[in-house]
Amino acid sequence: MEGLGSKRALALAFSLDLLISLGAYLLAFRLRFITGPIPLYNWIPFLHALPILVLLALISHALFGVYQRHVTLEEAQASVLTSSFAALVATMAASYLLNAAAIPRSVLLAAPIFQAIVLVLSRRLMSGTFQAPAVHLMAIGDLKPAVFVSEVGKEEIRIEPDPAMVLLTAASLARSDDFRLQLALPTVGFGPGDRVLKRAEDLLLVLILAIPAAVLGALIAIIAAVDDGFPVLYRQERVGRLTRTFWIWKFRTMNKQASLTDDGSLAVPSDPRLTRFGRLLRRSRLDELPQLWNILRGEMSFVGPRPERPEWVRQFSAKNPYYLLRLRVKPGVSGLAQLYGTYDLAADEKLKYDLYYLTRHSLALDILILLRTLAVPLQPQKAVGQRPGAAPTTEPITRAADDKASDDGLSRGRGGVR
Repeated sequence: MEGLGSKRALALAFSLDLLISLGAYLLAFRLRFITGPIPLYNWIPFLHALPILVLLALISHALFGVYQRHVTLEEAQASVLTSSFAALVATMAASYLLNAAAIPRSVLLAAPIFQAIVLVLSRRLMSGTFQAPAVHLMAIGDLKPAVFVSEVGKEEIRIEPDPAMVLLTAASLARSDDFRLQLALPTVGFGPGDRVLKRAEDLLLVLILAIPAAVLGALIAIIAAVDDGFPVLYRQERVGRLTRTFWIWKFRTMNKQASLTDDGSLAVPSDPRLTRFGRLLRRSRLDELPQLWNILRGEMSFVGPRPERPEWVRQFSAKNPYYLLRLRVKPGVSGLAQLYGTYDLAADEKLKYDLYYLTRHSLALDILILLRTLAVPLQPQKAVGQRPGAAPTTEPITRAADDKASDDGLSRGRGGVR
């Protein structure tokens, strides 16, 4: 997870956030008693709880990526808004745990709102700070030793890696019998213990989300039926772990004719096939809500590579042998590619994000990805469809590609790609 840049910039951002959070609570408390003196029975409990309330705000902002470098202003604002809402929920809960009944609820409600307003305004004023730095990007094929030696250490150097280099960056130092330097690559995928832990994580989250998801899903289904009739659900065949295919479920976002004659083409901005309500569902990512059923059935996980269609998997794996590595784990609803990429990000680039995750996976990383996924619906530009001039995510599927995929074993065995 990328930081703001230098440690000095990170420390400055954290210090400013500390002052903003402290000032927001003091301002909210003063406004609550603006017409008269502050009662001591309110003021003293507030001062005792203030350090914890500010700490909760700072932790929330760190978890939701407020301090990381953002590529767009929209991304920075989405991070601030989601972290501020989480801080609001956390402070309300903390007030009961701390038995701080003397602190007015209006203060606990207003302070995170004040923080969000100031942080969003500061991001707008300093929008250049959250843009990617203007550094020379070096593709791995252009990494000449002389150039690298002359430039390393002078400034930030960024490398556009290939999949092998993504895997290599997760390697650790190993000892060899002949004393040569060796690097040990981690296992790509999940071991038996990791799979059990991952499944327990998924089932626990499904249990927590079951009731609110059912209520929200019923509301969406009613609106979708009124907007474009039945059916409100739509299914597609996708490839899961070990190349087994399954049906992924979504709320239907395209008109019935487009759903019946699905040609596999990606949606584009202002796509005429999208229904009025479907456009909103796509932008908010709520069309993915029925995939909780796929998670409950064990076909998907909350975090992992996004599942692709069988014909696309055949095509991608024929072009890039590394693509088969992502099929060693269950596909997910969210992942690094969904956080840092866009709807039309090229498949090879999505693969690099997936390999980065597969070699560094942990419960903590899953939680961080899920928390920051909450900000994605506030970034509709990431889901508007394939942009004009964007690198294609797919290419016309050829017979040679199909044959090559079959030779690699992608179509062999029960549950393989058909």
